[in-house]
Amino acid sequence: MTPAPSLTGMSAAASPNQDRRNYRRALGHFATGVTIITAQADGQLAGMTANSFSSVSLEPPLILWSIDKSANGLPLFERASHFAINVLASDQLDLASQFARSGADKFAGISWQPGLGGAPCLPAGLATFECRKQQFIDAGDHFIVLGQVDRYHLSERDPLLFVRGRFALSADYPVLGTDPGAAGARANDAGTDPPTMLRLLWDAFTGLSQSFQAERDALGLYSVTQGRVLSLIERYPAADAATVARKAYISPQGLEEAVQALQTAGYLNVVVAGAWQLTDMGREHVALRRKRAAAIEASQLKGFSASELETACRVLAALGAAPPTGSAQTAA
Repeated sequence: MTPAPSLTGMSAAASPNQDRRNYRRALGHFATGVTIITAQADGQLAGMTANSFSSVSLEPPLILWSIDKSANGLPLFERASHFAINVLASDQLDLASQFARSGADKFAGISWQPGLGGAPCLPAGLATFECRKQQFIDAGDHFIVLGQVDRYHLSERDPLLFVRGRFALSADYPVLGTDPGAAGARANDAGTDPPTMLRLLWDAFTGLSQSFQAERDALGLYSVTQGRVLSLIERYPAADAATVARKAYISPQGLEEAVQALQTAGYLNVVVAGAWQLTDMGREHVALRRKRAAAIEASQLKGFSASELETACRVLAALGAAPPTGSAQTAA
């Protein structure tokens, strides 16, 4: 059979059966929100972190999600009459990580309220959908769970996202500097409406990150997630898997896949489950990345004096350390 040609700028076409891990990576390029799905049956609780949630219909209000047939909580979800979809907000990464673990009491230390059918509703989230289970549909190595939304709760907060195996935050789409019309509009705005600090910070982040992205692409060999994991293992050699996953902002499964890829590439060795050691090539590569990143930053900042950079760093450090406020305060 003649191989399918690759699309411009993309890898060669491949069958999902040839490399399942890479196929999973391709699926992970679709960004989603993050949910914790909960249920209660016979006095027992079940909960799991999932990003397979999707709306199916508005009339009637139907949603679906999928569960692995090997999941520990599957029997309880099958028995439960209801379940709750708890959509997580941007500051609930620890909660997502807690419910992504297996073999532990996921509800330990978690406050919740019983919803319809006793399904736990978690507080301070982005949205909660209380659903009556309609159908379990057999689909390969998963079951698709179809439910009807009987009640929902909504909060106007920023969402927690998941893409390319790692957690992320949302941001408004920036005005593109390559658009002449947009650039002109920004120049005109500057004369009458000075830019906010937030917009300036975003523009600076976008400009700097593009250079780092190009450098990382030039080095090749691994993804952003794998690069984070490699650096963290070098920096914290005694850290356990949960610590590395949390610091890298990835799921336990994302960590496992990153470690496998780095081991295959020759950057690290697995000593025992959950413990790793960088190879000589891995240490050399981390050192090279840091050296080249420092060179990029120095090149970007070479037009500023030492005093200007000191002031900028002091301002940024203060902004990063400032506690969030709910609304602007006005002096009486």
